[in-house]
This record gives sequence, C-alpha cells and structure tokens, in this order.
Amino acid sequence: MAPEKASRLRLNQFLARSGAGSRRGAEDLIREGRVTVNGQTVTDLATLVDPSRDSVKVDGQRLHPSERTSCYALYKPKEVVSTLEDPEGRPCLRGLMPRDARGLFPVGRLDYHSEGLLLLTNDGDLGFRLLHPRFKVAKVYQVKVKGSPSPEALNRLRRGVVLEGRRTLPVDIRRMPSRETHHTWLEITMMEGRKNQLREMFFRIEHPVIKLKRVAMGPVRLGKMNPGEVRALSPEELTALREAASGAGNREPGTPPARPRGPGRARPAGGDRRPDAKPGRPPGPRDAGAHGHSKPGGPPRKGPQRWSPDQPASFPDQPGRAARSRDGAAHRDSKPGGPSRKGPPRGSSGRPASFPDRSGRPPRPGDAGARRRSKPGGPPRKGAPTRKPRGRPSGKPTHTKEPRP
Repeated sequence: MAPEKASRLRLNQFLARSGAGSRRGAEDLIREGRVTVNGQTVTDLATLVDPSRDSVKVDGQRLHPSERTSCYALYKPKEVVSTLEDPEGRPCLRGLMPRDARGLFPVGRLDYHSEGLLLLTNDGDLGFRLLHPRFKVAKVYQVKVKGSPSPEALNRLRRGVVLEGRRTLPVDIRRMPSRETHHTWLEITMMEGRKNQLREMFFRIEHPVIKLKRVAMGPVRLGKMNPGEVRALSPEELTALREAASGAGNREPGTPPARPRGPGRARPAGGDRRPDAKPGRPPGPRDAGAHGHSKPGGPPRKGPQRWSPDQPASFPDQPGRAARSRDGAAHRDSKPGGPSRKGPPRGSSGRPASFPDRSGRPPRPGDAGARRRSKPGGPPRKGAPTRKPRGRPSGKPTHTKEPRP
C-alpha cells in the first residue's frame, strides 16, 4: 500500500505537470468544474489521482503527464495579450508558440502595453515556484516614467506602498543613464508581480509609466532578442533556473548580501576571542602583569600598567619619587618650584575661618561668623562691612541742559 500511495498526486499537481497551466491556474479549472476524473466531475482541490490508472480530462480532452520538461524564452511584443486565447479577438501568444512543443503555458503575465521576457514551460511546479514571492525569484524591469521622481518619492516605493489593502514588498530602484530631458529611465528589481503593480505604484507618486520592459527573470535574461522571437533555454540556463526556483541563495531587494567570514576572522574553539598565550611567547602589553612602554622603543614604565585599588599610595618600591597629592599627608605646591602652602591640604575640613596669615583682612560674607544683609537694599546688620551702592546715585542730576537761544 505504501508504494501505491507514494505514486498518487494531488489533482492540481497532476494538471500542472501535464501542461494544463500553473498550480493556481489548475485550481481555477477545478473550481470551475472543467476537470473530470474517470468520467466524474471533481471540484475538490484535495483529490488524489494515480497517473498510471486514472483518466483525467479537461474540457473533454485527456491529459498525460509530461516526462520531459520544456522551457522557452519569448520576447513578447507590445499590444499582445499574455494568454493562449482572447475572447475579444486581440493578438495572443498562440501564434508565437514553438510548433515542436506541447503543453506550454506562459509563466506569469505582461500587460497589453508592456513588452519583454516571458517564459514558456510545461512544468507547472516550476512555474509556480518562479511566480510565488516565497521563493524570492527576482524580476528585473526597465521603466520609463514621466518627469523626474524625487529621492523621497523613490524611497517611498522602495519601502513599499499599499495596493488594494496589502503593502507591496520592498524593491530595488536604480536610475539609468539616459538622454531624456523630460522623462526618467529606471531599473527595478522586485520579487512579486501583481496585476499592473508597477503602473499603480508610480501612479501613486504622480509619475505615470510611459514604457515598461522586462529584461530578466531569475538567471534568464532577454539579451539581444527581437520582439516576437522565441528560443529554447540551454541546459545550463534550465539548471540555474531550477536552482533559483528552489529559493536557495536568493535575497530580498534592499538587503545587502551576507559577507563571508574570512579565515583571519574565525573565532577560536570554545568561544574565547583571545586564546591563551603560547608557551615560550614573551608577555604582551595586554597580558596580566606585563608592563607596557610609554612610547614605541622607549623604556618600560615602572609599576603596574593600570592603577588599581590594591595599589599602594606611597609606592615603597620607588624610594626616589616625591609624594603626590593622593598620598596620605602630602601637600601640593602653589607653583612649580615655589614654597609649599600653609595649613592643611585642599579639600580638608580643618580650614581656619580667620586666615591667620592675613590678619589685616576683614572677614568676608562667606567666612565663618560673618553677617550678611537681612534683605537686598535694607540696612546692614551690626558688625557687617559696609559697601558703596553700585550704579548711578539716586536723586536728580546736578547739571541741566541750557535751552538754545
């Protein structure tokens, strides 16, 4: 029973492999009731079929899964519908299909007024992967827009805009060199492809699209093909296309590629960024207990390289060094080479209030025991020093200006 279950496929997958369309197109055929299995109409998407036993028909025509994958590149001209049939009678892709291929369908669409690369294949699974944004297959377009969009407007499109209630995915936009004076050529790389998405995006920033051309889809490029020309993909292109459709190595627009870690940047085993010193190596300046040099080639510094709380204050290992202000009872000089200051060092609480070395100076308001004025402009308190009032003296001026004769 296990091999029999393994050979069965979902109905939409069978239709895609048979060339009836992509997976989404096959689901539409099932919902519309156009698919029959062994003579019975099926509308359930979860139906399983056996390709070797079951008879599957679409519109009365029996389908057989294709054993060989075919893929072609087509240059779709302007004013051509990207379908195999058109009820309005407009030109479609039926007349551009290669004659020796069977079961081909277009991968995605280009609108009626657009041109460029369009892939044709009979592998529905491959077509589904090329179109779904989850697999991040890049599509490159060259767009000519009216006017010159500002950098702020282009950044808005790069981040994404809301179309029909859903925000678009980020895109890459690059200006192309052109001789146009009133219009701008842009190259846009995007992952998704909604209906008329680029035209709607540039319409939002008031720079409508004049021309639109798709030049690449994954690793396949349009190159020097002419409008209406079709060619089969080479085995190398088909292999690269399948690899791109798998989603491996693809990145979203706007994100930089990952930089590989160089051989010199690899971390050592165990997670330590700095391995232990090798035996026989002289200690470096960052090793514990090493003494660094003050200058390259100069004499080594005395004592440890960095100060620590365990460092002694008097430095007994350096008898010739003078005591510093951080030492216990050391006094700093007022000037280099001058006499030492009298009294306790700065920052001590034993500073005298009357300054015995300046006996002739009266006490200031900031000294201990001095009295200040009770209010600004009021009479001074007893014992407080008197000061002359600042500013102009009160009263009328002593001289007057004589009138002119």
